[in-house]
Amino acid sequence: MTAGLIQDVLGPGRVLVGSCEWRGVGLHGGMMGCVQLRPAPLGWWLVGRGGERCRVGEARVVDVARRVVIEMPWGERWAGVEHLFAALNGLGLQGVEMALVEGEELPVLDGSAAGYCQAMLARGLVQARQVSWYRLRRPVTVCEGDAWLRLRPSSRRRVAYGLDYGELPPRMAKRVVWEDGADFVDRLAGARTFTFLSWLDRLRASGLARGGSLANAVVFSAGQCLNPDGLRFRDEPLRHKVLDFLGDFALLGRPLLAAAEVWRGGHALHVHAVHTLLGR
Repeated sequence: MTAGLIQDVLGPGRVLVGSCEWRGVGLHGGMMGCVQLRPAPLGWWLVGRGGERCRVGEARVVDVARRVVIEMPWGERWAGVEHLFAALNGLGLQGVEMALVEGEELPVLDGSAAGYCQAMLARGLVQARQVSWYRLRRPVTVCEGDAWLRLRPSSRRRVAYGLDYGELPPRMAKRVVWEDGADFVDRLAGARTFTFLSWLDRLRASGLARGGSLANAVVFSAGQCLNPDGLRFRDEPLRHKVLDFLGDFALLGRPLLAAAEVWRGGHALHVHAVHTLLGR
């Protein structure tokens, strides 16, 4: 049941032809995990280790500290779902079921959604004429401190994201825009998660970033990128924020037709907006 802010609509989408599997370390727990993706009835489905099933929108968010942790109705928890969810949302892919068959955290791969997208595209995606979307009915704004997120009705998806951290390179852009029609794989999927060297001790003391390295995250210090291979995009952190936005908004259970503008957002703010739309 929604809060009356969104309505069901039908629109175009894609479905998966074959199954995919990814195995690797989790970014924060540092343990191995293996997630499988398989064709299924239209929608996004989660499958438990005992064969239980639910839609993504039925899962409960239980943690948003640097990653998203969801709990299914039968109590199973998955951490770090946002990059796989972003791949599904960004590709417009429905008709899939996901199963975390090993570990408690999804593999971080290279810190982006590129590896997820590449495997799906290699298996094959087929255009579907009628899949389920949500359409925003009226404007919505949520705030947390100096961070805010505004949504307004639109006939297509658009995300404008603003970010200003003092430790980022001083000439880096402060705003990026992505919208449907701009290639998701080329423009967003490869943008990696990022952090700052000054944050690492605090993150690890909190039990986070145990699987992090320069192989799966961009690290900045004093306005410089410490990764030997540099940045994939001049504004890579901003593009990754849009990637996280799409992953977190997949928690609605289906794509959302709306125009979004975000300033200094993160998982907590994104999930706050999702819960507002769902009336939770």
